[in-house]
Amino acid sequence: MINKQKGKRQIRGSKALKIIAVIYLILIYLFIFVPMIIVVVGSFNSQKSFPAAFESFTIQWYISLLHHSPFLYSALMSVIVAAVATILAVLFGVPLSLFIARARIPGMRYVNAFVMLPLMIPQIAVSIALLQTFQIAKIKLSFFTLIIAH
Repeated sequence: MINKQKGKRQIRGSKALKIIAVIYLILIYLFIFVPMIIVVVGSFNSQKSFPAAFESFTIQWYISLLHHSPFLYSALMSVIVAAVATILAVLFGVPLSLFIARARIPGMRYVNAFVMLPLMIPQIAVSIALLQTFQIAKIKLSFFTLIIAH
């Protein structure tokens, strides 16, 4: 059970329950971060296969990645899409949020629910639905459809 006291959340109960909660949290963090650490450390290994015994430290894989033109094109496209999507989100989002916060009209809770809907649906489901919509409408996938999807 959780007790809110002076703005802090505290777990009520025995010390054993608190210890179990801390151990559980540590295990979750280990489950999330240990594989990432292994991959990052392994990326500096001079061996060509992964996983392999660590032979020597190298950054050759990162250098070869920076000379791989499809990767550079993809990275540049990602930055451009992110910038354009951010600008459009701010241009549309700020006025809409001000309208939702300040307007006192009937049915505003439905508008609010519609705006919050993308947060409730998993992004993979939205992405697949958009891809299928573009294909059914025979819209060719392009930079413009990528911006719309974001």
